[in-house]
Amino acid sequence: LNKYAVRPSNSLGTLYDYRDPGSDLARYLAAECLAFRGLTEMEKSSISNRSTKLFTLSSIKHASRALLRKQLKDEVSTEEKLVAKEYWDA
Repeated sequence: LNKYAVRPSNSLGTLYDYRDPGSDLARYLAAECLAFRGLTEMEKSSISNRSTKLFTLSSIKHASRALLRKQLKDEVSTEEKLVAKEYWDA
């Protein structure tokens, strides 16, 4: 029971949304790309002043979706995942 429902942050929603292909891509990139590994805030959609994180999971999702020209629920192929990974690694 969630008596006082609070909407979760975009990054938290992305982290636990296993039905959205964009969320799956963002989780994959956060784990596999050297640029994002260890520097991604996985739960909050903003970064605090003293944080060692540089990126949010939701920003990776939105930027990667724009990179691949994908709409909200468009599927992401394995080749597109690799293209996005190569782009962010470069």
